[in-house]
Amino acid sequence: MMLGYYFDRITRAEANDNPNMPTVEGAMDMAGWVTRKKTPLIGGLYLLTYKNKPDRLKQAIRLIRDKGQGVMLFDLYWIERYNYWDVIRDAWTDTNKPDIRLNSPVASTEPVAKDVKGE
Repeated sequence: MMLGYYFDRITRAEANDNPNMPTVEGAMDMAGWVTRKKTPLIGGLYLLTYKNKPDRLKQAIRLIRDKGQGVMLFDLYWIERYNYWDVIRDAWTDTNKPDIRLNSPVASTEPVAKDVKGE
């Protein structure tokens, strides 16, 4: 399930754990609760929220990556405009979580399924 976490505050601590102040972390936790953690969650970030705030963007990407199953960045225009490629790379590689694409059939060179003839 892909959800948009379009909030200025990233962590619950930033909102002083106030449930009336939405955060990326709080929304992720709520989505996990609603789905009973049985549905993969892909968190979307609206990059204009992080205009001229590369460290905040990196923090948000890391949080979503560590707590979810993927990150969607909206959109390419803002990545190009603010030259966030290095920020995204750093956020993706500076974590202890393995790259989830390593076991993905999309990243594999092996065929996903044989054809109906078994070839």
